[in-house]
Amino acid sequence: MESNKFNDTDLSVLIQFGDESSEIITDECAGGLTQLLLCAGEIYYGQFVLLGYNGAELTGEQKNHANNRKNFSKMFFKRRLEPNGIKKGSVTKLSGTAAANKPKALRDSNRHTVAFGYGKNGTVVVEYLLDPTKDMFQVCLF
Repeated sequence: MESNKFNDTDLSVLIQFGDESSEIITDECAGGLTQLLLCAGEIYYGQFVLLGYNGAELTGEQKNHANNRKNFSKMFFKRRLEPNGIKKGSVTKLSGTAAANKPKALRDSNRHTVAFGYGKNGTVVVEYLLDPTKDMFQVCLF
């Protein structure tokens, strides 16, 4: 099985910030040891590189009419100032008439829950809580 550690080739690609004081540090995260890149006082998890592009890149007049979208081929992921991760909290299984009486987590609009229905009368309610140890990123390519 391949290791998730950066090799020398990966580091040469990642260290292109012009800062010679960049160094690798380690951080315990989710029970495992993860290598991170420290550069200019910020921690970088790595980068996402788009190797292929589905279609030709927009040029000149086409760029002006494309809703000012930017087509990035490289994005860096760095540690957020305020983590926005989530983790699974309580799980409640409801069946029959108990499903009609909503649990407190569903009634409170400040709590984030997902309800899954199964069968005719079965429901599972999963609550999600903030996780101050993780960062989430969403990558969308249009």
